Amino acid sequence: MESIVNKEPVYLFSTEQIPYTYYRNKGTSQWFDCDSKQRYQDNPHPIFGTEDIVYQFNSHGYRCPEFSLRHQESNQAINVVYLGASVTLGTGLAEEKTYPTIFARLLENYWGIPVINWNLGVNGASADLMSRTLISALPVLKPDLVILMFPPTLARREYISEDGRCFACQPPKLTNNLLTNITDPELANVYKSHRKLLSSYNDLLNFHKNYQVCESLCDRAEIMWLFASGKLSLFDEIKHLICTEKLLDYALYPIAKKYREKPEIGLARDMIHPGIQPIQELAEAFFTRFKELYSPQLEQLKQKIKGREYAG
Repeated sequence: MESIVNKEPVYLFSTEQIPYTYYRNKGTSQWFDCDSKQRYQDNPHPIFGTEDIVYQFNSHGYRCPEFSLRHQESNQAINVVYLGASVTLGTGLAEEKTYPTIFARLLENYWGIPVINWNLGVNGASADLMSRTLISALPVLKPDLVILMFPPTLARREYISEDGRCFACQPPKLTNNLLTNITDPELANVYKSHRKLLSSYNDLLNFHKNYQVCESLCDRAEIMWLFASGKLSLFDEIKHLICTEKLLDYALYPIAKKYREKPEIGLARDMIHPGIQPIQELAEAFFTRFKELYSPQLEQLKQKIKGREYAG
C-alpha cells in the first residue's frame, strides 16, 4: 500500500497541509446538514428565515478564510484555531452568531488587535478528528490561541480505509435509520464494525488518548489554549489526568436546555443545536477564562504585533 501520509485526501500528520473535511464543501450554501430546507418547512424557526443564514466554506470545506491568507495578513493579527463539531462550525447560525466569531470580536475590542479566525469545526467531528487536525493546524496556521470544543458524546470515531477514505461514525442511536437505508457497502460495513467495538471502556480510553495528544501538542508549541465540551460530565472519570485549569466550566447543552422554551434565542435554525443566547454565553465564558489565564501573554502578543505593524 502506498503511504497516504502528507497526501490527499487525509494528509495524515502533514506539517504543510490542512486536511480536507469529510464533506468537501466549498463555496456558498443556504442550507447545510441538519439545517435543511425540508426540516425548516416541517418546523420553521420563530425568527430565522430561509434567507437569514449563509454558509461560506473555503476550498478545504471549512467555514473560515482560505488558508493562503496566513501568508498575507496573519503576521499582523492574533490567529485563533477552533476545533470541534457542529457547535464550532455553527450549524443553524449565521456566521456572526457563532461562538468563534463572537469570541474574536470580544478579543479585538478588548485588546485592539485584528483577529483571524481559523474555524476548523466539522459536523459530526470526533476527538479522533480533532487531534488529527491539530497535528497539521499548529505548524501550518501557527495559531496564538487554540480552543478545543470536544463533542458531547464519546461514541464518535474516525476510521480511514487503505485508499485514504475517511469515515465519521456516530453513536448507534443516531445511525439506526442510516444502516437500513445505506447504499454504500463499504460505509455500511464500517458502521456495523463500529457498533460492535463501542463500549464505555473503549469510548473513554479513546477520548482520553485524543485529549492527551491535543494537550501535548499545544504545550509543546507553547501556545495559549483552552478546552471544553457540551457535557462536562465527559471529564468526570479522568479529572485526575487532565489540565483542569484549562477546562472551561460551562456546560453548554445542560444550559441550552433552559432556553428551549424560548426557541427564538435558545435554538438554532435547525431547531436542534444551541441558539443565540447559549452560544453568546459560551463565547463570553471562553473570553473571560482567557483573560484570567493569559492576560500577560496576550499583552506581550499585542506589543509584538504592534511592533510588526510599525516595522512594516
